[in-house]
Amino acid sequence: MKKFYIIIFIFFINHGFAQNEVEAELLEINYLQESVPKNIFVFQNQVYFTADDSIHGRELWKIENDVPVLIMDLTSGYNDSFNDNCKFLITEDFIYFTTANGKKLWKSDGTEESTTLLLSNTDSEYPCFSLMVEFNSKIYFSYNDGSHGLELWETDGTVGGTSMLKDIYLGSNGSSIEDFFVFNNTLFFTAIDGDGTHRREIWKSDGTEPGTMMLKDIGGETYADGVKPGNDFLILNNHFYFYGYTQSYGYELWKSDGTEEGTQMVKDIFPGYNSSEYTYNRLYGAVGDGYIAFRAFTPDSGYELWRSDGTESGTFKIKEINPNNGSYGDGIPNPGWLNTSIEGYNGKVYFTGSQGGSWKLWVTDGTEQGTVQFLDLDAGEDEYYKGFKKVNNKLYFFNSRRVMQTDGVSSQIFVNMQNDGGVSQFQPFLDKVFFVKNSDEFYGLELWESKLNNEDLKVYDVNLIQSSSPRNFASLGDKVLFFGQNYTYYEVPMISDGTQEGTKSIVDNPPFRVDNNDAAILFKVGNNMFFKGYIGQYVNMELYKTDGTPEGTGLVKDINVGSGGSVTRELYVNYNEILYFLANDGVHGEELWRSDGTEEGTYMVADFSGNYTSSTIIDFEIWNGFLYFSGSLVDSSFPDPIVGIWKTDGTEGGTEVVIQWESSGLYDNGPHNIIAVGDKLFFTKDESNSSYGDNSLYVTQGTNETTAKLGEWSGHSVLEEFVELNGKLIFDANKPQGSENLFISDGTIEGTHEINENLSFYNILKTKKCGNQIYFTAGYTGQGGNLWVSNGTSNGTIQLSQNIVNIDKTTCYNNNLVFLDSEEYYAYELKVTNGQQINSVLVDFNYSELGQNEGIDGVYANENLLFLTIKTKKHGNELYVSNPDFVLSTEEINEGLANNNQNVLIYPNPTSSEINVVSNDQSKIKQIQIYDLTGKLIEIGVYNSNEVKLNVGIYNSGIYLLKVNTEKNSTTKKVVVK
Repeated sequence: MKKFYIIIFIFFINHGFAQNEVEAELLEINYLQESVPKNIFVFQNQVYFTADDSIHGRELWKIENDVPVLIMDLTSGYNDSFNDNCKFLITEDFIYFTTANGKKLWKSDGTEESTTLLLSNTDSEYPCFSLMVEFNSKIYFSYNDGSHGLELWETDGTVGGTSMLKDIYLGSNGSSIEDFFVFNNTLFFTAIDGDGTHRREIWKSDGTEPGTMMLKDIGGETYADGVKPGNDFLILNNHFYFYGYTQSYGYELWKSDGTEEGTQMVKDIFPGYNSSEYTYNRLYGAVGDGYIAFRAFTPDSGYELWRSDGTESGTFKIKEINPNNGSYGDGIPNPGWLNTSIEGYNGKVYFTGSQGGSWKLWVTDGTEQGTVQFLDLDAGEDEYYKGFKKVNNKLYFFNSRRVMQTDGVSSQIFVNMQNDGGVSQFQPFLDKVFFVKNSDEFYGLELWESKLNNEDLKVYDVNLIQSSSPRNFASLGDKVLFFGQNYTYYEVPMISDGTQEGTKSIVDNPPFRVDNNDAAILFKVGNNMFFKGYIGQYVNMELYKTDGTPEGTGLVKDINVGSGGSVTRELYVNYNEILYFLANDGVHGEELWRSDGTEEGTYMVADFSGNYTSSTIIDFEIWNGFLYFSGSLVDSSFPDPIVGIWKTDGTEGGTEVVIQWESSGLYDNGPHNIIAVGDKLFFTKDESNSSYGDNSLYVTQGTNETTAKLGEWSGHSVLEEFVELNGKLIFDANKPQGSENLFISDGTIEGTHEINENLSFYNILKTKKCGNQIYFTAGYTGQGGNLWVSNGTSNGTIQLSQNIVNIDKTTCYNNNLVFLDSEEYYAYELKVTNGQQINSVLVDFNYSELGQNEGIDGVYANENLLFLTIKTKKHGNELYVSNPDFVLSTEEINEGLANNNQNVLIYPNPTSSEINVVSNDQSKIKQIQIYDLTGKLIEIGVYNSNEVKLNVGIYNSGIYLLKVNTEKNSTTKKVVVK
């Protein structure tokens, strides 16, 4: 893993001069991948939880300064350290927990530095069975060391002080310890001793091996469990209560004072060998004021709420909540089935109950009259309450929709997610509640926080790895449109104004689909972007549009109604603010269509083939007020079709052929590379029926008579890469000896020649026009090459670099070429040039560790901003934005050298020390940038003054350029340093 520091020149410098170091801002779009937070708890006034960020697996996190922070990658890589069974023991100074399927015991103070491994066993196969309790300044826990099974262990928080206390079940089977609790300064738990006489019983310990013993053999000689794991061991009046089993009485209510003699059944509630708890087999209850309230069964009432003060006479049913329905009309649910809880608070007990209809929250003070329904939020619907927590003298609890708060008198909804995904778990903290939704289509399952009544809702999105994979950028006004994936997992049209708030899906879940594997061009006409999309789930490719708003996004027209689809080729042109494109309506074949963005304004211009076969339209060009297009517009079944160039004013009557000739054969389907340069129209022809493509260049004034041949290139030459530059045509063609070169043409035979005949290239790979220059790479296909620049003259065609491995994803930004150069799929830096030299530009996107398949994936610029797509393990492939000022453009250099702009005054000039920079346009100077004559940025300063004094004596003697940005203007001036 290499440490990485990528910096784009976006300047956030506050004062003076500084180096070129600033950030690219993340515009996260797709948040859907979920971390599924669990185990939320509070330790030393911070909220902790486990989560899976898809990088480190499920690990321990905390909220620090309103940001989720990973404590430590306890199990390296993608492997989880925690599972659903893991618990955490919170002491005053430390958190204790087990990881890696129960194999390791840790303690932590919440920092990576003080997270310590206390115990490790690679042989254990037990799950994260982290039952722990604090007792007499030590931690007691159940652990399997691989030799003794799951037994009782202790630790004082040090490695040396961690050991097994007692091997209760001798051998490797383990005693399966459960149910730790402390009573009367003694540790109690349940265990199996495996001596052939006893099953699971209650044990006690004073912290020594001799003092660790079975409390009582409740199950007796039947070799049955005296208790089941999972009892609510309730403490009241110097006794603890639980459900115990005997063969004579079944499962009934018991109590104990911690001695064998003082451990006895309280009452046989369901007389005889039958059990008053025969489905759950455990005590399900809570402590009230002088009593315990619990669930019990009798055949005449079913499961109802009972109470006990520890005496047989004081143990009775509180109320028939669900009356007269017998055993099939329970008033209290089975907590194992409905996942409900019961809790004591301020002398009362809160529980889920039913009168025979819906399950609701009830409360009891231990009397029949004081047992009443407490909440009914959704009339007629079940409400199962659980997760009771007492924080700041308030009782909190939740159902699948809401988190509630009560003081025992009045209740209020703290978090309401009834119509927004529901709630799966929560943790109160200070004046907030942290919670996890049951579902969220935008973020997935992540941690949220809220104040009372959903105030200040905030998500802590730990897992951001799901990619939006932005692509196919296009500018619409001052915004950028593109395609990307949102929470629907489908690609949708998106928009960005360069801010996080303004970067979003235009329509979250549109009734159409964009082909993920298709180019899907966004083409601007007027205030609309046109593109092709599928109607519904990848059926029928038709024409769509968007104006950047949900209302203005949708199907233009279903041209080929049914299952055929009409738009297959993405050949678009904007002529008089009307879109012209190719479509097949299923009747006429593929022909020329037009659209103003409305259904009625979308129709075929003309049926050129005259039947169901398609015309072959190759290229569009706007020239002399008409739309010109080329191809073969007659029935292709003829052996020698007529090919040529047509023009149209957008009507059928105003469409005519202007240049035509007989096709040279199978491979000649019409002229290509139609391009207008001034008053001339250039195009290429395949005159030798070559499978390699066109090899002849022509020029025309728009008729057969004015069409002249400018040159023919023999062999396997293909004319390509046509660009207009300074009123002339630039293109790539073969030299006589077979190598390639750039050519130029003014429309005459004499004026059509190599730009520099001394140059030759094996292969010209890519060309890009930025400002008044053309950039191209020359080398071997798939192996990259050298970067060159040309202004159309022999002397102005120069090599900028050597050994460029792969120039890709180019864009023009303020007349500078910005591109990626990468040996692998993702680049680690941007390259920037104004035609003088290439600068390597590092991009700081606030992510310090980059691994394989991470880095910059794409680049696009509009008039104001530079947009990058960057892939990281944390965020996936997402959109970033910057506002850089890489290098001076050629125009700015020329402006500075001319030195005749009076918006800014500089004196003394020349100088050997300081200069004064004075705004002369009645506005303050905001920023000054210093460049050398190659246009390379040296330093930058930010100000807010009408006059600035600079020390330029620190530079070597020579000419420098100052770009001065005021509140009103941007001016480039020359400075001579002596």
